[in-house]
Amino acid sequence: EEKKEEEKEGEHSGGHDAKGKGKGKAEEGPDPFEDPVEASAQKLRALPAAERQAEIDRLIVKAEQVLARGQNKRAQEVLALVLKFEPTGKCKARAQLRLADAILMDQEQPLQVRTQDALKLYAEIVLDFPNLEYAERAQFQLGASLLACGKPADAAQALAQYSARYPGGAYSAEARLAEAEALLLLDKQARAVELLQQLHQEDLPAKLKSDVAVRLANAKLSMARQGRYP
Repeated sequence: EEKKEEEKEGEHSGGHDAKGKGKGKAEEGPDPFEDPVEASAQKLRALPAAERQAEIDRLIVKAEQVLARGQNKRAQEVLALVLKFEPTGKCKARAQLRLADAILMDQEQPLQVRTQDALKLYAEIVLDFPNLEYAERAQFQLGASLLACGKPADAAQALAQYSARYPGGAYSAEARLAEAEALLLLDKQARAVELLQQLHQEDLPAKLKSDVAVRLANAKLSMARQGRYP
C-alpha cells in the first residue's frame, strides 16, 4: 500500500496552493513512454481484463514521472486515456487526483478554467472515495480551488471539513490558513483572527509562519479600523 507521503508528490512536483500557483513549463528530459498515446490505447483494448489492469497501473506511474518533470500536457493525455477505460477504486482515485493536479498546473490555460476543471475531479474523489488516502489531498485541493474560483463560502466549508476529518493532517496548517482567508472575504474577521492566532503559536516552516503573521496583522488592523478590536 502506498505510503501517506505519496500524497505530497503532487505538491513536490509543483502542486496547487491556495493562490493556484504551479509549475507549467515542460522540462528537458526523455519521454518515459515507449508508445504514443493512441498506440497505448490500442494496446489496452487488445489486452485481456486481467492484464489490462497491470498496464493501467504502469501508465499511471509513467504519467506521474512526466508530471514530476512539469510535462503537464503529456501527463494529462495519458491520465485521460486511463480514465476512459473506467478503472475502479484506488486506481481511479489515483488517476483522477494526478489528472486534477496536472490540469491545475497547466499555465497555458487561464487560471479560472483550469481551476474549475480540477475542482470537479477533486470533488468526485472526495464524494466517491472518502476512505482512500487520496481523499485527503483532494479535500484540501477542493477547498483551495473553491477559494481561487472566488467562492469563499464553499471554500471555508470544504477547508473546515478537511480540518475536522484530518486533524494534524499533511495540509493541516495550509488548510486553516486558507480557511482564514476565506473567512476574511466573508467579513468574519473574529473567527479568522482566532484561526490565525492558533496557527501563529504553532511550530511552522518559516515561509508559512511569515504568511500567517502578515495575514494576522492585517486582519487585526482591519478590525481595529472598524472599531471591532480582536
